[in-house]
Amino acid sequence: MMDAKANSTTSIVVIYTAVGGLKATFLTDFLHTTIALILLIYFSLAVLTNEHIGGISGLYEKVKAADDYIPGNYEGSLLTMKSKSGKAQFSKSGQALY
Repeated sequence: MMDAKANSTTSIVVIYTAVGGLKATFLTDFLHTTIALILLIYFSLAVLTNEHIGGISGLYEKVKAADDYIPGNYEGSLLTMKSKSGKAQFSKSGQALY
């Protein structure tokens, strides 16, 4: 009789711990994701509203005007999805999507 009582008590403790552990995991994941999103939005807006950047169009013009040549990218551009190394990320079974 004692063995059955010990087994039921063990089962209850394991289930309670598993449920509590899942709850704690979900709560901490939610909290960390919320903090990360708030920081991401804050820093994105801080950069884009900076007077030296000039908003999204100013950032685009600054990147477009840069004299950087990236070997392997389409025409050496910084603004491309046609780079040789990027094809693997945007392809199915190694075949380019474009």
